[in-house]
Amino acid sequence: MKMYDIVVIGAGPGGIAAAQEAKRLGARVALVEKEKIGGVCLNKGCIPTKALINKAKAFKETQKNISKGIFSGNIRAEWSEMLENAVSVVGVGRGGIESAIKSLGVDLYYGKAAIFSGNKVRVEESEGAEVELNYEKGVVVAVGSEPKKFKEFNQFEGNAVLYSDDIFKLRELPNKILIVGGGAMGCEFASLFANLGAEVILVEYFSTLLPKILDEDFSRSTIMREFKKPPKKINVITGASLKDIEKDCSGKITAALSDNQFFEVDKILIAAGRTVNSEIFGDLKSENIADKNILFIGDAKGVCGTAYIADKEGVDAVNLLLQDNNDCMSCIDANSFLCVYRDMEVSQCLSKNILVPYVIFSDPEIAVVGLTEKLATEKGIKIRIAKYLYRQMGRSHCDGEVAGEVKMLVNADDNRVVGVQLFGDCATEIIQIAYVLMNQKIFYEGWIDLLWPHPVYGEIFKEALKTLKR
Repeated sequence: MKMYDIVVIGAGPGGIAAAQEAKRLGARVALVEKEKIGGVCLNKGCIPTKALINKAKAFKETQKNISKGIFSGNIRAEWSEMLENAVSVVGVGRGGIESAIKSLGVDLYYGKAAIFSGNKVRVEESEGAEVELNYEKGVVVAVGSEPKKFKEFNQFEGNAVLYSDDIFKLRELPNKILIVGGGAMGCEFASLFANLGAEVILVEYFSTLLPKILDEDFSRSTIMREFKKPPKKINVITGASLKDIEKDCSGKITAALSDNQFFEVDKILIAAGRTVNSEIFGDLKSENIADKNILFIGDAKGVCGTAYIADKEGVDAVNLLLQDNNDCMSCIDANSFLCVYRDMEVSQCLSKNILVPYVIFSDPEIAVVGLTEKLATEKGIKIRIAKYLYRQMGRSHCDGEVAGEVKMLVNADDNRVVGVQLFGDCATEIIQIAYVLMNQKIFYEGWIDLLWPHPVYGEIFKEALKTLKR
């Protein structure tokens, strides 16, 4: 039996942050990971997909320069080499994290954890041995999530059908791929394969892409329109879902949609949400843990979020367990309230509402912070809208990336920016500027009066706000 102050279950971004914070506060910490350190983000999600997206964009840019006569020669994308590069990136990251965790004095266990009464966590290691960990202060559950799977397509999984975590199982670049889900993952994968020359069909159940974070007009007239343009030519189909799959003896795959459209494709990639990894209870029931100092963070809350939100939650959860400070909690649920839960219920909110930026590494990139026009209206906020196009900025023409636009919402009563939706090159980087200025509640005139270097993409905020009458 080993005694700890804090036991953290799950070594993804949230769990790692929790373990590091606990050690910083002088606690005895155990970190348990079922598979590989780094979680989905490092091993299957954020990092490897961004490595692939980066190479695909470089391929697209090189092709564009060849077509303009700036470069010459013939090039092709080597998918196997791209995968090897992504694997290498993951390996470097995993080794660095494991070394850093151990150097802090965190005890790292590999195996499947289960929480039992009597302040115990049992870890079933891969060799079959069982280790029992006792804790005094509490448990941080950061077990993450997995792709939402559809039982009706089980027979096709692994051959005709792949899920968002299965990118390394794709051994050859498909000529034609159907992607189910027009959220963040779907948009990123659609851009990745389109930039490599594949024919892409992107299917979304709702009427627009990214319906939860973007206004309909911005999604439809800006993002969806741009995705459909050559050379990408992503076939965006909204208001439909995958109804059926057929695969004949020759291996030909036919996808049938709910709107009676049929497509012959090489692969089907399903990126339609995620579900919680919740098999962590031994003799405890999830509804009976509210007073047992067991905190859920990240996707384990039941609301799938992002790595950086989980990171913040991990820090705050440990502070709550060690310092009994209820005011430090922060994370996000589907209603844009930041909270940490003692159980799976969204209603268990323990903190205040704060801004959270969202980034999507499609091509062009998408970034959002604050309210949408719809949410502002629902809250009774009278707004003024400022817009500006990428093609109106010098930097865009220097880089040859003129597609994009910003939509900014300003509270008409107090002149503060309350929402930003951004689509264009480097959007995922410059959204942090908007986040910081909004978090500081700077009047929109203050944004304009700042010194903005030239030519940079961040100038788009100043130029958009200058269209408003002071």
